[in-house]
Amino acid sequence: MAQVAPRKKKQKNQTTRIAGRGAVLLAAGLTAVATGIVTSDPIITHFGLLFLVVTLLSYFVCRENLRGLSINRNAPDCVVAGDDFRLTVTLTNGRRWLDAFALELEDSALPFWRKGMLVRQLRCGESADLSETTRMVTRGDFPNKSCKLQSTFPFGLFRSEMRLRPRLGILVFPRPELPKRLKQQLETQLFEGENIARYERDSSGEFHGIRPFQPGDRCRSIHWPATARRRTLMVREWDRPQPEKFSVVFHSFFPSGKPVLPEGFDHAMELLSGLLFHCRDLQIPMQLIASFANWKPIDIPDPQELRPVLALLARAQMRTDHSPQPLIDAIQGIPGHHRIYIISNVPLKLWANELPDLLHPVVCLDNREMRLRRPRLLRVRSANSLKRGAHILSPGPETSPSP
Repeated sequence: MAQVAPRKKKQKNQTTRIAGRGAVLLAAGLTAVATGIVTSDPIITHFGLLFLVVTLLSYFVCRENLRGLSINRNAPDCVVAGDDFRLTVTLTNGRRWLDAFALELEDSALPFWRKGMLVRQLRCGESADLSETTRMVTRGDFPNKSCKLQSTFPFGLFRSEMRLRPRLGILVFPRPELPKRLKQQLETQLFEGENIARYERDSSGEFHGIRPFQPGDRCRSIHWPATARRRTLMVREWDRPQPEKFSVVFHSFFPSGKPVLPEGFDHAMELLSGLLFHCRDLQIPMQLIASFANWKPIDIPDPQELRPVLALLARAQMRTDHSPQPLIDAIQGIPGHHRIYIISNVPLKLWANELPDLLHPVVCLDNREMRLRRPRLLRVRSANSLKRGAHILSPGPETSPSP
């Protein structure tokens, strides 16, 4: 049985419409033809037919002026929201004959102050480039963006328009942001040497030798006999221990009866991104546990390799929970030597009291405020009261009660 070749699909994204002056010329042609027929004047009839022929030829030329043109974009594959990057748009005439004239390109991926370009003539096999600095303000995956190519050649009688969606292929990471209070707290810890001492010069490793004192060394590491001999501060050199991690937990726990607020989810992704970039600057390993990742721990042993987790944040979709148990299980599974940060797009007052008591402080964040949750202190009675209570509760010798 013979196979029928499929028909070539027509370009449905191209439209050709008559312009104002084209409508005037068409009306003039029809009027002249009608007048020449009524008055039996061949000159008026010929002028009318000429107007109609010019209008018809202009329609076909305007429609064919955009055929065979292609648009390509050259841009980085991933950027951070709000950061400038270079975007190059290339318009190519791939036809073997028939140059293109009076081309207007409008691209939605270009900045608003320069949305496109005007090309007067594009010869066969030639290309026209437009390179501009632009930015993306929202996170997400943008595989393509629309652009519009139009022309009024010739004579401006018709307007031919073609709408395309050439490949863009940009993954936009969330813009990093840290709350002012958290930034001040982290900078204060760094200024006081807490982070440096903890992550770089902790004396829990193997002893190596003695070296000169450097800013940030602890006073307890000073080797006083060597200091007295050399008359300068000398400290003990230790192996660099395995640094502890930052465990970042994200959740969208909405108690039953409370309205779901999805508009703060994007800002919460920016808070997560800001904390990840801060850990990268301090070379601190991280662990991310998020509700949108099905509560599976994601280890980031190398802080410089943030692209996989940032791609996860860029494509993240909010997943609401109406039970705090997944959050509690995730927190209780974190080792005790990790510093814990809990971030949510839900107000703190709705979930802060649901957290279990831990043996170390936990930093809680939402889109508006930050709170440091410290472990509760147990009430310890004095030694005298303990002895007094033990004397009362302890059984004495079996004697008869006094009268």
